[in-house]
Amino acid sequence: MRRVFRATVAIGALMLFAMVARGAMVGGAFPWADLVNGVLLAAVYVVVERFPQWLSPLSWVVLASFFVGATDGLLPLPEALAPTHVLLPMLGLYTALIGSLRMSHVATGAVLAIYGLTWVNGYPLPRRETLILTNLSLATIVISAAARAILRHHRRLMATLHGRTCDLRAQAEENARLNAVIAHDIRNPLTALMGTVDLAELNGAAGPADLATIGQMAKRIEAIVNSAGALAAPADGRIRRTAVTVASLIESLRLVFGARLARKGQTLEVRGDLDLRVRTNPDILCSSVLGNVLGNAIKFSPPRAAIEIAVARHGGEARVDVLDGGRGLPADVLGHVARGEACRSQEGTDGEAGSGHGLQIATYCAQRLGGRLEADNRPGGGTVVSVFLPLAEQEDE
Repeated sequence: MRRVFRATVAIGALMLFAMVARGAMVGGAFPWADLVNGVLLAAVYVVVERFPQWLSPLSWVVLASFFVGATDGLLPLPEALAPTHVLLPMLGLYTALIGSLRMSHVATGAVLAIYGLTWVNGYPLPRRETLILTNLSLATIVISAAARAILRHHRRLMATLHGRTCDLRAQAEENARLNAVIAHDIRNPLTALMGTVDLAELNGAAGPADLATIGQMAKRIEAIVNSAGALAAPADGRIRRTAVTVASLIESLRLVFGARLARKGQTLEVRGDLDLRVRTNPDILCSSVLGNVLGNAIKFSPPRAAIEIAVARHGGEARVDVLDGGRGLPADVLGHVARGEACRSQEGTDGEAGSGHGLQIATYCAQRLGGRLEADNRPGGGTVVSVFLPLAEQEDE
């Protein structure tokens, strides 16, 4: 649209300046109207280059300029037709290329009105001029119909392109989210794996327990990669879920986070109804939901602090609360969590760095699993993050 506008305005301005130069050389009445229109079009070209947002209103200015140039010298009419009449039907095509259906209707109506004035003022017209005027009127109507068809096709094409662009943007966002899931969640088992290897090197050999831990962490990393594939399914698609007890989920968390807890001298205290059965995808839940929540609790709790996990039935859901004794979350971070957005990363109590995506990933994955996540600050200090999961018994009913 902008390219068509610039080309039209530039060509129009050059033609008007050429007409002014010709009029000055030939003599007679100076073509002031052509000069004013030429200067106006040149000014419009410069303004649009600097302020593209003014393109739509200035298109009307250019249309008016074309009509002034076309009707200049016609009223009062010295003769029935002028050469500029031949160019008038093209204004309907110009307005369609600009992309305005309303402007196209105005241009068509104005062109036909000019032909009507020519007919009235020159009546009775000679046969030759009658044929010319009739042909120009028909050409105006045909070009206007073609212009409207072009404009409708253009709009359909733009709507299609917009839809595809939105799909590509959504796919890119989904790919970025999955990459963030893998990059973020793989840290926890990788840390445990590397810690076990370091410990084995210090001891001079890897014992059966070390090898078992290494194998388990390798499987956990594989599970994270596989869970990313499950999350890549359409947002309205169902992720494969199974019935598991909360106790088995807590055991997986202890296995992954045991080294981090020991490094900071922290303890994990669990209470509540651990026999509750939930229907979920345990790999995604442990890696991307509870894992991120517990990882944050470890990160923001002081050394030698106790981190609590409380489990209780909440209507038709299981509520898993992760409580830490840190400094709490700022109000803006709580707002980002509520909206499922990434938030600014904060340094942990032992200098740990982060990406700011942990709770965003946890919120998104909890929703994909049919649950939800809520976060709030505790009155006495610290944060409580609650994960709500559908009970297996409720779905079985």
